[in-house]
Amino acid sequence: MATYLLWGFYQELMYRGILQTELVRRWGTVAGILVSNVLYTFGPLHFYHFSAPSLYGRLVMFAAIFAIGTFFGVLFRRSGNLWIVGIFHGIGDSFITGLGQMAN
Repeated sequence: MATYLLWGFYQELMYRGILQTELVRRWGTVAGILVSNVLYTFGPLHFYHFSAPSLYGRLVMFAAIFAIGTFFGVLFRRSGNLWIVGIFHGIGDSFITGLGQMAN
């Protein structure tokens, strides 16, 4: 679980703490959150989802990633606390990965 907490916090540091903060400063809250979230959703960390076997599977996965990322972006903007977002992300990663490993 520690690995997933660190990985989730790292992603949030990069995409919310650095990228979103700068884009919000330059372009405003809505545009900053949306652009950083689009880069988060379709960026290198989630690129492997493009290889999903069905178009429907890809759409569902990217919609879910975008929705969760939007929630994290708004939560970070409103709270100003990167720890909350990073811990939520890490717990979510460990839960999702743990369920996937249990299913195999």
